[in-house]
Amino acid sequence: MRQQTEQLLTEIDAYLKAPINQDVASRLTENKNGILKLLDAIEQRHFSAAFIGKIGAGKTSAICKVSGLQYSSPDNELIDILKTGAGRTTVCEVRIEYASKYSIRVLPLPEDEVQRMVRNFAEFVWTKAKRSVSDEDEGGNLLSEELTRCIRNMLGLTIEKKKEDGKWRSIDKALDFSRDCKSVEEVNDLMFSCLALESRTECELWPSPHEAKSWQIWLKETFSRINDGKNKSVSIPAQITICGPFPLIRGEHVWSIIDTRGIDSYIHREDIRQALDTEEVFPVICSSFVDAPDADCRSFFDLSIKLGLGQRAARDVTLLILDKNESDKVADIDSDITDAKDRKGIGRSIREEQASNKISHDYKIIPNIVTFDSRIDPDTDIWDALETRRFTYITSKRNDLSRLESASQELLSAEADKVAAFERDIDILVTDWRSSADARAPDWIHFGEYIKTVFSATHHRTLAASIDREGLWYNLNVYEAINQLARSRAIVFCRGEIEYLKNSLSLLKGKYPEFTNQIDSLEH
Repeated sequence: MRQQTEQLLTEIDAYLKAPINQDVASRLTENKNGILKLLDAIEQRHFSAAFIGKIGAGKTSAICKVSGLQYSSPDNELIDILKTGAGRTTVCEVRIEYASKYSIRVLPLPEDEVQRMVRNFAEFVWTKAKRSVSDEDEGGNLLSEELTRCIRNMLGLTIEKKKEDGKWRSIDKALDFSRDCKSVEEVNDLMFSCLALESRTECELWPSPHEAKSWQIWLKETFSRINDGKNKSVSIPAQITICGPFPLIRGEHVWSIIDTRGIDSYIHREDIRQALDTEEVFPVICSSFVDAPDADCRSFFDLSIKLGLGQRAARDVTLLILDKNESDKVADIDSDITDAKDRKGIGRSIREEQASNKISHDYKIIPNIVTFDSRIDPDTDIWDALETRRFTYITSKRNDLSRLESASQELLSAEADKVAAFERDIDILVTDWRSSADARAPDWIHFGEYIKTVFSATHHRTLAASIDREGLWYNLNVYEAINQLARSRAIVFCRGEIEYLKNSLSLLKGKYPEFTNQIDSLEH
């Protein structure tokens, strides 16, 4: 393909050296840049799959299966290397990348953010000590459970359970730590000094030759200690990358896997929007089986539409329904069917049809669905889906390239007078559109009402942490929320403009049949 394209690029360069028509030269320059960009997209070899879903849906187990990060215990129980508990366990985004040797890379949080988190925790402990907040009540703490656990472990100020008189009682070491302090400032200063950030500078960890022989155990234990704040040489992670010779090479292509932080009822996050905006990242939306498509899954498709990425979602997104031994219990299965395998197959087909109908009806997107149980299903079920999405993506880029090449050839082959007339009509079309478009303006609605709605639907801890950071917290970034709202309103406003231009270009096809591909390219 590149050889044939290179020949066309040579013809374009020859024309640009001695252009007969400056408008044609300008158009060919645009086409050339587009062709080169499409060639890069078609020939790229590195792709990513971003797993997105609510907390506790089971996406980490699916990731471990597809990445080869599972191993069997002595009693043949499957163990997930990245799993450290049931829900609300991963403190940050985790990436899995191919490398010849095993290692763990840590991108630490900036020191000023660590200081702020310690201060948040110190204020919570001080309030808890003075106001007698119960041991089970984390109200007032600005941090998530994951971050609180990490900081407590780093400081050695955990909550211990002791049995007295037949009853379990909680003992909060942080309260004992703060008991002799005279102010919250003193608690904060003591905590930060105990954190000893100057010794927490390690950003890459490697197994010893002995540990490398049992790399699964080393990875699981080392990851868990970093994630829980128990490694004294590592700070609070903003991102953890697991590297090793994992089964991420599929033919000529190398994949990486992204385990995003679980969605906690709020999907308008920057990392999720970036996963949608980045074409070489293929989102895998994970839904629990019982209520598939669950609320967070539906929110993702809704976000795609509002951001103007409905076609991208239809082409590149996989809906992964996570079956935790639930598919054979679907109510609509005929009671006469007793074979467990048959019941699972029928239950899955029923749920997939229900999910497809729901998304198709609500978002006009026919979803690409895979139902998966990480305990029994082969990893090829997910890989086949990802490779299909990649092939469809590349095919669309090839079609774009073919359209642009044909458009360029039309300009190079056409008579100069005909090209000049065509370019004049295109200029008139754009000028006429601009004259009318400049007179129209969006119906700007104040952002305040929307932000009020966001605030009212946000957990008080998340809201307090965002306010403490002047709106710039990753769990609730007010500016990202406004960005997405403004973009969605711009998409709505521009639909009318797009239809106007499409209709105008359609009229030109009848007048200039020899420039059909050029007009299709302009419309695209």
